[in-house]
Amino acid sequence: MHSIGEVSRRTGLPVPTIRFYSDSGLVSPTIRTAAGYRRYDESAVTRFQQVQALRALCLDLPTVARVLGGAALPEIAGAAADGLAEAIADLRLREAVLRRVADRGLDAVGARAALGVARLSAEQRRG
Repeated sequence: MHSIGEVSRRTGLPVPTIRFYSDSGLVSPTIRTAAGYRRYDESAVTRFQQVQALRALCLDLPTVARVLGGAALPEIAGAAADGLAEAIADLRLREAVLRRVADRGLDAVGARAALGVARLSAEQRRG
Protein backbone atom coordinates (compact mmCIF):
# COMPACT_ATOMS: atom_id res chain seq x y z
CA MET A 1 0.00 0.00 0.00
CA HIS A 2 1.18 3.48 -0.87
CA SER A 3 0.64 6.69 1.04
CA ILE A 4 -0.62 9.74 -0.79
CA GLY A 5 2.92 11.16 -0.69
CA GLU A 6 4.33 8.02 -2.30
CA VAL A 7 1.66 8.17 -5.01
CA SER A 8 2.62 11.80 -5.59
CA ARG A 9 6.30 10.92 -5.97
CA ARG A 10 5.55 8.02 -8.31
CA THR A 11 3.13 9.88 -10.55
CA GLY A 12 4.37 13.45 -10.30
CA LEU A 13 0.87 14.57 -9.37
CA PRO A 14 0.61 17.11 -6.55
CA VAL A 15 -0.98 15.79 -3.35
CA PRO A 16 -3.97 18.19 -3.64
CA THR A 17 -4.64 16.86 -7.16
CA ILE A 18 -4.56 13.28 -5.89
CA ARG A 19 -7.04 14.23 -3.16
CA PHE A 20 -9.24 15.98 -5.73
CA TYR A 21 -9.27 12.96 -8.04
CA SER A 22 -10.05 10.73 -5.05
CA ASP A 23 -12.82 12.98 -3.78
CA SER A 24 -14.23 13.20 -7.33
CA GLY A 25 -14.48 9.42 -7.48
CA LEU A 26 -11.97 8.96 -10.29
CA VAL A 27 -9.58 6.94 -8.12
CA SER A 28 -10.82 5.71 -4.78
CA PRO A 29 -8.39 4.90 -2.01
CA THR A 30 -7.88 1.18 -1.62
CA ILE A 31 -8.26 1.59 2.13
CA ARG A 32 -8.39 4.30 4.74
CA THR A 33 -6.44 3.81 7.92
CA ALA A 34 -8.04 4.16 11.35
CA ALA A 35 -6.62 7.69 11.37
CA GLY A 36 -8.33 8.43 8.04
CA TYR A 37 -5.21 8.38 5.86
CA ARG A 38 -5.68 7.24 2.28
CA ARG A 39 -3.72 4.24 1.06
CA TYR A 40 -3.51 3.13 -2.56
CA ASP A 41 -2.50 -0.17 -4.14
CA GLU A 42 -0.68 -0.62 -7.47
CA SER A 43 -3.89 -0.67 -9.49
CA ALA A 44 -4.84 2.72 -8.02
CA VAL A 45 -1.41 4.12 -8.91
CA THR A 46 -1.91 2.84 -12.47
CA ARG A 47 -5.34 4.47 -12.54
CA PHE A 48 -3.83 7.81 -11.42
CA GLN A 49 -1.33 7.48 -14.28
CA GLN A 50 -4.20 6.84 -16.70
CA VAL A 51 -6.04 9.92 -15.43
CA GLN A 52 -2.83 11.92 -15.80
CA ALA A 53 -2.36 10.77 -19.41
CA LEU A 54 -5.97 11.48 -20.37
CA ARG A 55 -5.84 14.94 -18.77
CA ALA A 56 -2.59 15.65 -20.64
CA LEU A 57 -4.62 15.05 -23.81
CA CYS A 58 -7.03 17.79 -22.62
CA LEU A 59 -9.91 15.45 -21.88
CA ASP A 60 -12.21 16.92 -19.24
CA LEU A 61 -12.92 15.06 -16.00
CA PRO A 62 -16.38 13.77 -16.99
CA THR A 63 -14.86 12.31 -20.16
CA VAL A 64 -11.96 10.81 -18.19
CA ALA A 65 -14.52 9.20 -15.88
CA ARG A 66 -16.36 7.75 -18.91
CA VAL A 67 -13.12 6.28 -20.28
CA LEU A 68 -12.17 4.80 -16.91
CA GLY A 69 -15.69 3.39 -16.73
CA GLY A 70 -15.18 1.50 -19.97
CA ALA A 71 -16.22 3.92 -22.72
CA ALA A 72 -14.41 3.38 -26.01
CA LEU A 73 -11.33 5.59 -25.99
CA PRO A 74 -10.81 5.51 -29.80
CA GLU A 75 -14.27 7.03 -30.35
CA ILE A 76 -13.72 9.66 -27.65
CA ALA A 77 -10.22 10.42 -28.95
CA GLY A 78 -11.58 10.89 -32.47
CA ALA A 79 -14.20 13.37 -31.28
CA ALA A 80 -11.62 15.19 -29.16
CA ALA A 81 -9.22 15.37 -32.12
CA ASP A 82 -12.00 16.85 -34.27
CA GLY A 83 -12.69 19.48 -31.63
CA LEU A 84 -9.00 20.25 -31.35
CA ALA A 85 -8.69 20.62 -35.12
CA GLU A 86 -11.54 23.17 -35.06
CA ALA A 87 -9.85 25.07 -32.23
CA ILE A 88 -6.54 25.09 -34.10
CA ALA A 89 -8.24 26.39 -37.25
CA ASP A 90 -9.84 29.18 -35.21
CA LEU A 91 -6.49 30.05 -33.62
CA ARG A 92 -4.82 30.15 -37.04
CA LEU A 93 -7.53 32.49 -38.30
CA ARG A 94 -7.04 34.78 -35.30
CA GLU A 95 -3.28 34.71 -35.79
CA ALA A 96 -3.68 35.71 -39.44
CA VAL A 97 -5.98 38.59 -38.49
CA LEU A 98 -3.59 39.79 -35.78
CA ARG A 99 -0.70 39.73 -38.25
CA ARG A 100 -2.79 41.67 -40.75
CA VAL A 101 -3.67 44.24 -38.06
CA ALA A 102 0.00 44.55 -37.07
CA ASP A 103 1.30 44.72 -40.66
CA ARG A 104 -1.26 47.25 -41.82
CA GLY A 105 -1.48 49.30 -38.64
CA LEU A 106 -5.25 48.82 -38.39
CA ASP A 107 -7.28 50.29 -35.55
CA ALA A 108 -10.02 48.43 -33.63
CA VAL A 109 -12.60 49.11 -36.35
CA GLY A 110 -10.24 47.77 -39.01
CA ALA A 111 -9.40 44.76 -36.85
CA ARG A 112 -13.09 43.97 -36.44
CA ALA A 113 -13.64 44.23 -40.19
CA ALA A 114 -10.60 42.04 -40.92
CA LEU A 115 -11.85 39.41 -38.48
CA GLY A 116 -15.30 39.45 -40.08
CA VAL A 117 -13.86 39.03 -43.57
CA ALA A 118 -11.57 36.22 -42.40
CA ARG A 119 -14.43 34.36 -40.70
CA LEU A 120 -16.68 34.73 -43.73
CA SER A 121 -13.91 33.47 -45.98
CA ALA A 122 -13.29 30.49 -43.68
CA GLU A 123 -17.01 29.63 -43.63
CA GLN A 124 -17.17 29.77 -47.43
CA ARG A 125 -14.21 27.39 -47.71
CA ARG A 126 -15.88 24.94 -45.31
CA GLY A 127 -19.36 25.13 -46.71
